[in-house]
Amino acid sequence: MGTFVRGWLAAIAVTIGLGAALPACANVFALEGRDPRAPQPRSGADQLYAPIGVVTTVNAVPASDDGSRQIRTRGTGFLVSPCYVLTNYHAVFGLDYNGPDAGRDYTATFSVGVDPDFAFRWQVRGTPVRWGAFNQRKEHDWALIRLEGCVGGQQDIGWLETTPEPAQTMPGLSVVLAGYPSDKSADSLWAQPPCRIEGQQPGTAKVLHGCAVHSGASGAPLIETGRGAPVVVAIQCGELNATAGPLATYDPRYANTAVTIAEVFQDAEVVRLITADREAFPGGNPILAPMLAKPGQTSPDPAPTAPLVRVSGLP
Repeated sequence: MGTFVRGWLAAIAVTIGLGAALPACANVFALEGRDPRAPQPRSGADQLYAPIGVVTTVNAVPASDDGSRQIRTRGTGFLVSPCYVLTNYHAVFGLDYNGPDAGRDYTATFSVGVDPDFAFRWQVRGTPVRWGAFNQRKEHDWALIRLEGCVGGQQDIGWLETTPEPAQTMPGLSVVLAGYPSDKSADSLWAQPPCRIEGQQPGTAKVLHGCAVHSGASGAPLIETGRGAPVVVAIQCGELNATAGPLATYDPRYANTAVTIAEVFQDAEVVRLITADREAFPGGNPILAPMLAKPGQTSPDPAPTAPLVRVSGLP
């Protein structure tokens, strides 16, 4: 059984002594002359966004190409099953192109859930179990974290559905990018609906998009919304040329970049772990419960919840 930390511990973890996850800096494309990002609720009719949280490294990781600078980092991550979170490689391992290093502790915390008094309801530790072959071109920038407590089983959280959409068929897709950028209040999730996937980055498996990005949003899901049930198609990872922004309009020279779920799912073990975890959870994804209500019901049958252990005497 995993251990969860309630309330203020989760809140302070994302506000002190941390640097935003590293490669993504800032490319914000203005919408009618203004920053298009807005705070996004994570409950009720907006429970779709409840599985998106903050990934924070417990220990310092490399923050420079030569490894001379080491800091704790924070980025965005999202639940893809009760017990697993997807995020960026660099949000967990930093700029460690030859890593991970044997014997080094890469434990991270994941803060998630709505609380009336704090930024997050729960904080749970996790360990990376699969990751891409990250390199100096910032390719293959993904990592899968196994949580010690399966917070995605909570009825008010759940997980995001995913689809391995090929990169070459993604240009023109309408998406929402939702994350925790460091230039905005850490108390809120920030989203820009809608924005678009504009193309594929030449010579890589990554896609280019015009969604507004700032450091801290690394690991944020790009949720495709235009063809039925929302599904994650890619994970924000960087940009072509960082600017202080905002830019007046989308410019392909400053496009932001994302690694596709299709690339992540080329790792058969990732697919196996996520599938097995979803299938082992009785009742299915709590996010989908409202969509599965029986005719005439005003609310769906309640989804089961994962057991919790509250620690340190917190209420």
